[in-house]
Amino acid sequence: MKSVGVIGLGWMGNPMAKNLVNAGFEVTVFDLRPDAVEELAAMGARPAADLGGLAECDPVLVIVQTGDQVRGVVRQLAEAPNNGEGRTIAIMSTVTPQLVRELAQEYGQQGLEFVDAPVSGAPIVAQLAALSIMVGGDQSDVQKLMPYFKAMGQSIEHMGPLGAGMSMKMVNNIIGLANAYILPEALKMGVKGGLDVAQMVQVMRASSGSNWLLENWGMYMGLLGIVANDPPQRENFNLIARKDLLSAVAMADDLGLDSPIIRSVQKIMDDGDIITPEMFEKLSAAQVDQ
Repeated sequence: MKSVGVIGLGWMGNPMAKNLVNAGFEVTVFDLRPDAVEELAAMGARPAADLGGLAECDPVLVIVQTGDQVRGVVRQLAEAPNNGEGRTIAIMSTVTPQLVRELAQEYGQQGLEFVDAPVSGAPIVAQLAALSIMVGGDQSDVQKLMPYFKAMGQSIEHMGPLGAGMSMKMVNNIIGLANAYILPEALKMGVKGGLDVAQMVQVMRASSGSNWLLENWGMYMGLLGIVANDPPQRENFNLIARKDLLSAVAMADDLGLDSPIIRSVQKIMDDGDIITPEMFEKLSAAQVDQ
């Protein structure tokens, strides 16, 4: 079996690559940050000095941040010699379905097969190998990647042809990001009105306001702690969240949909941070049953 390549060792890519190593796969990794590569190499992964070092890998998992980065990575992979053998590229970054299809059309004649497989779950979910992975692509390509997906995720759904995984991620992001921004606002209102956070959470869990964030309060608090108390991480989170929502807006535009609520959430993002350190302190002090 060839080495599986992993490009991008950030918030999500780092634990995903570690899970592949722990599952016994031969893993070759690349990231622009040498320290990120060194950390994986210490676990047994093979470091690549540049993208050309992944030319012989099959499959290659791309877990970078932006659509431009995805496009640049794929271009360099297509240009790297690999003895004329085909490779399967899994785009696991969150980008538009249109971009994935464009890449397949542009580079499909150069021996690259594409699968889109965006993931859902915070870094702690990635660490637990419990991600939700939404997959689009030909059945044969998806089956080839399934052992790797199973090492990283708990829920793996083949949604349909190429682009379907990204389409599903856009739908999920609309709900998830809306909740992520609305829930702190709602809890802030309750706190100002004299309500107890833990009691609010318990009531909403049993009511129509229930959502993933409330049901996974411990993970939610862990993520909010990073976002609230680490300015660089907060900036990174906000950039990724905004990029993900803009991808959903772009998909809506491609489909000719107005989607005013999505654009309202975008405005909330543009107006400020998701949560303040002071608000996090109040929420984290609540004794919520996990």
